[in-house]
Amino acid sequence: MRRSLALATFALAVTALPVVAQPTATLSGSNTFVDWLTVNNIGVGGGLVDDNTTVYWLKEKEIGGLQSWLIFFDPAATQSVSGSIFFPSAIQALFTSTADVTVNSAAYELTPTVTYVTHPNTGLETNDDASFAGNVLTFDFSASDPGDHVRVLTTTVPEPSTYGLIAAGLAALAAITRRRRIV
Repeated sequence: MRRSLALATFALAVTALPVVAQPTATLSGSNTFVDWLTVNNIGVGGGLVDDNTTVYWLKEKEIGGLQSWLIFFDPAATQSVSGSIFFPSAIQALFTSTADVTVNSAAYELTPTVTYVTHPNTGLETNDDASFAGNVLTFDFSASDPGDHVRVLTTTVPEPSTYGLIAAGLAALAAITRRRRIV
């Protein structure tokens, strides 16, 4: 009985751990949303990607309960894309200017796995737009070399509903244990 209780407690604890899932997107036209680590053969941020139909995401480092994501669109010629990106947890900060994206790159870069290239025009131009509410990033990019890049910071702390599930599971385990002791 103690073994089954221990296994049940372990299973509950493992399922309650926060999992940082992949973001998903709804994009205009025939554009696609791809994990940069599945491509990762060219430096990020220097205008070398030249892909007219793909918005890339890169899960970077987690620091202090915040997960960094680099979102970028780097077409060969001027192209536009708009859409929404749905993150697995709430967005806490959005960096869109060249200065902000470059300044916090040193902290969040995923090196040596990814090669980052510094370019003075990384970030968004004046005619681009990006904003967020909750866990949704909405954007409208019109990009040319070196493309449009934003850094998004999301929480890694479990949502309140996760804590509720943990409490319910522990209460169920306590009830089972109590019932077995009585019998």
